[in-house]
Amino acid sequence: LHLRYGFQYFYVAVERLPRERFRFRMVGPNLLTEQATRKMRSLGMEVTGSVPRDAVADEYARADMFVLPTLSEGSANVCHEAIAAGLPVITTQAAGLVNHPQVSIVPEMDSLSLADAIQAASLRESSPVQQSDFSRSIREYGLDLIDAITE
Repeated sequence: LHLRYGFQYFYVAVERLPRERFRFRMVGPNLLTEQATRKMRSLGMEVTGSVPRDAVADEYARADMFVLPTLSEGSANVCHEAIAAGLPVITTQAAGLVNHPQVSIVPEMDSLSLADAIQAASLRESSPVQQSDFSRSIREYGLDLIDAITE
């Protein structure tokens, strides 16, 4: 958790969302100040810190969506992992993702758009991804990613 990952904008977005409908769990090394961490927790956000690498898949499995409003990334591996886990992903262009049906791109530093995207993703009908469809979509995504890198 770091300011370059846009958590200050995430905080403002969470303030706009109805607390009774949403629970947020923030996982990863916490590089925020203690004051910022307290503010996040005051909104009901769970700040867990780092988890062992072998527990990361469990974190994706317990999530309904993945949000990373990054300001500076290049190619966000965590977004690729979230896509592979079948989660809707909300991020910015700074994450370096190519077009994918699971990904919503919001403008950087725009808390209102971020809140709107979170709200919209929560209202979409989620259908379980069948393994064969999931494997095909990951393969197609990988090919699109390779094409984007080589262009």
